[in-house]
Amino acid sequence: MELDILSEQGSGHHRNISLLSSTAQPASSGFEFTDYRQRIAVSVMLLAIFLIGVVGNSLVLVAVAVSQKLRTSTNAFVVSLSVTDLFSCLGLPFHVVNVLSTTGPLLPDALCSIIGGIAISSAIASVITLALIAINRCVIITTERRTYERIFSTGNMTAMILFSWVFPLTTMVLPQVAGFGRIGYTKKYKLCLMDGDNRYAFIYEYLSAFIQLACFIIIVVAYGKIYMCLRQKMFFARRTFHISNDGNTDGSIATTTTTFTDQHSTSQTTPRHGRSSDAWEGNGLKIPSKREIQITRNLFYVICGFFVSIVPYAITMTIPNSGRVLVYIALLLCASSIINPIIYGFNHPHFRIVFRSLLGCDFDRIPEPSPFFRALRK
Repeated sequence: MELDILSEQGSGHHRNISLLSSTAQPASSGFEFTDYRQRIAVSVMLLAIFLIGVVGNSLVLVAVAVSQKLRTSTNAFVVSLSVTDLFSCLGLPFHVVNVLSTTGPLLPDALCSIIGGIAISSAIASVITLALIAINRCVIITTERRTYERIFSTGNMTAMILFSWVFPLTTMVLPQVAGFGRIGYTKKYKLCLMDGDNRYAFIYEYLSAFIQLACFIIIVVAYGKIYMCLRQKMFFARRTFHISNDGNTDGSIATTTTTFTDQHSTSQTTPRHGRSSDAWEGNGLKIPSKREIQITRNLFYVICGFFVSIVPYAITMTIPNSGRVLVYIALLLCASSIINPIIYGFNHPHFRIVFRSLLGCDFDRIPEPSPFFRALRK
């Protein structure tokens, strides 16, 4: 995530730019990050986040590139999120250069502005992408496949991902480049970020706060609908299973699949092991498979990691004279850029297989190798 979390005015965390506003938090406005030993400690941790984040997020991108099995609509958003995390991590060494400098900013003003602009754009793009992931999982769990494929067609997916990147660039960065605000070196935290003392800074603070609040509401509503839908579907699944057992006299295991629609319901009995590996589907009720539920749960963990990163920082911001502690709490926000690859590596069944194959150079085990990867091997 961005080092903007340490921003003087509030360019925030990877996903919470506005929280760090010096104008919004006068309690710590007298703090300046001058203790050189602490600056060294922070720099070491930032470099560790940089290394792990670059390797982890690059691994996600390579995994999707080499395995056709990972090229799903949901993973298109995962790729976009990994790209934002990767950009955030790639900017950290530039911040470290300024943090360790004892003579003021070492980076040219133009480069510092570019680094700060990338940090801000990546931060907003990340939170928008999280909201799009929540919508994607909600639609795939709660609607028919035809509806899902219509909403998340290739064209619509491309437009959504482009929006997640173009919107923050045109609303948060380009206006400041044009003179309505300033992005550059901040003396308070020795970083390249948005200048919180500029007279236009409050506009971007409120805008970023509105975007985060809107995305937060979307995420809560989407996962709330997923939870309620899964409860209902699991209830019907248990009910039909008991019905099949009551009529099962030959000792075999059978499952009665009941399709519930607005007008009527129909049933058919099949061997339990013979149902679709993806889901039970009909014109009305669709019972998601374990794979779909696990993927949804993993992505929910990603979003939980986002909130776990923000809450300590938000609480610290309310404590007077917390600037010194805030620096280290902000590192937690930066570290959220390395959470996603860890979650995929340990929990996502398909990512886990591809990760192990890549790290072990056992390329024959990669499921459904992409045409690009097959050509590369030849």
